[in-house]
Formats: sequence, structure tokens, C-alpha cells
Amino acid sequence: MKINNTASFQEAIGAGNLNEAAGWLKKVKSDSKYDARWLDHRSREIMEAFCEAGQLDEAKKYIDYAQTEKGRRGRKEKIDRLRKLA
Repeated sequence: MKINNTASFQEAIGAGNLNEAAGWLKKVKSDSKYDARWLDHRSREIMEAFCEAGQLDEAKKYIDYAQTEKGRRGRKEKIDRLRKLA
């Protein structure tokens, strides 16, 4: 699947192509076409998908993509909670 915009990124996540979606997000994170708010939202989507797949080490990579300290803290706490359940 070729990812070239937000819609195809979300389709890739929905289809379970998480590594492909993660690679695209990493590639475009410094592209001026996408602002910090967009990156925050997309990184939350990919982090949630990795959490649902039980890939917490991959999910952890997206903690610092959050725009605010509160957002980073919330992401970290979620991953920590899931680790305790595993």
C-alpha cells in the first residue's frame, strides 16, 4: 500500500500495516506541509494502534511526538498501565 496523505496513512493503520504507516510518519514529520498539531494527532493514532497490537516498545516511540507535557505524560501513563496488564 502506498501512503501519500493522511487518508492513506489511516487506511494503512486500519489494515494493520503499522510499520509502513510508522515509516511514512517518520519520513514526513519534518515536512512543512504538516504542522505540529497534525503530527500530534497522527502520532496518537499510530501509538494507539501499536498499543492495541501489544507492541508497546513501538508505541513508546511516539510519546515525545505529543505537543504538550500533559500529552506526553498521558501517553507514557497509558503505556505503563498496559505493561502492568501484560
